[in-house]
Amino acid sequence: MSRGNVTVIGAGMVGICCASYLQRARYQVTVIDPLAPGSACSFGNAGVIAPGACLPLAMPGLWRQVPGFLLDPLGPLSIRWRDLAGSLPWLMDWLRTSSPARARQISAAMRSLHRPAFDCLEPLLRDAGAADFITRAGQLYVSSHRDTVLGSPLAVELLREAGVRTEHLGPDEVRQLEPTLAGVRSGLLFPDNGHSKNSYRVVQRLAEHFVQRGGTVVPDAVKGFDIASDDVTTVIGACGIYPAGTSVVAAGAWSDRLAGQLGTKVRMIAERGYHVTAADSGEMPNRVISHVDHRIAITPMDIGVRIGGTVEIADVDAPPNFARAKKLLEIGRAVLPGARLDNVTEWMGPRPSVPDGLPVIDRSPHLRNVIYAFGHSHYGFMGAAPTGRLVADLVSGETPFIDAKPFSLARLS
Repeated sequence: MSRGNVTVIGAGMVGICCASYLQRARYQVTVIDPLAPGSACSFGNAGVIAPGACLPLAMPGLWRQVPGFLLDPLGPLSIRWRDLAGSLPWLMDWLRTSSPARARQISAAMRSLHRPAFDCLEPLLRDAGAADFITRAGQLYVSSHRDTVLGSPLAVELLREAGVRTEHLGPDEVRQLEPTLAGVRSGLLFPDNGHSKNSYRVVQRLAEHFVQRGGTVVPDAVKGFDIASDDVTTVIGACGIYPAGTSVVAAGAWSDRLAGQLGTKVRMIAERGYHVTAADSGEMPNRVISHVDHRIAITPMDIGVRIGGTVEIADVDAPPNFARAKKLLEIGRAVLPGARLDNVTEWMGPRPSVPDGLPVIDRSPHLRNVIYAFGHSHYGFMGAAPTGRLVADLVSGETPFIDAKPFSLARLS
């Protein structure tokens, strides 16, 4: 017997995992998105699943790098000049989060959400017959210039305090693990990490299974809401209206606009990432390679080798700068000299990011039947299943399986 109706706005990895966990909790769930499941950021991410991911992007000393962000449009982290004025308030808040004390708080929150990533995702994949899309082959961080991959003593401390297993490797040990890599001086292996062989197909399979179990996916764009007595009564789409029991806003980089219509202002920007994926690449690494010098990830997938990452801070609707993708291809050819990187596709996707890099997973402070689940920055794929489980706990009134306080809206006020 159904416990009630829930509308999930957003059919990316986060939205579909929310819908799946709500369905498992016996809710009748409708997902609304103008795009097919997994067609936005979920389509092109690196597919990394890292239970030990606990290093904030904004680490102490970040402010020293800001001039470089403005001067190099193809650098690992760049700011599009035309969008600087609109991004400036977010950037100032972002820099404020880079104190050692705040970095430790953010790190602990990241670890709490990501630690159960496999435990929360694997039951969904097994039920959907998609467990073979995930591999636990580890993740290897490398550098061509440093003797140690982690340049910050604080980063070393945060990993140790979080209990994350790592193995330091010299160039010969890296070559034994990954003979396809060139020019590596040092490595750091995270043996407990893994990745998806095809992130898009994972979301598709989860969505297909959700529908097979009685869920509904509606291709529509949410334009507004009817509100009465502190409740959303109707979700208004471009093509129809949908009665609202509980509404979950999980619309990625467009979530702040919907939250604003619901009376909640969240400072969020698009950290735009790019990738190139080379079909028929021949040589591929055996696991995800994260090259810290270039801030890229190289992922072996069933569709070929994917080279992706970097950050471009720009308006969510700004046209892509595919010169950044071509730069990724140039780096890939240097790092993987034996791979065939000719038959490639280019892609750009907007990562939703609030200044501290943590998602918002919380009830609306204004409306009794609205839950927010967005802002996962670089970690949407790995954080999606734990987020879905936490959202189901919040909707059903169960004790949250992890502490939800670090992901509350109150921290942003």
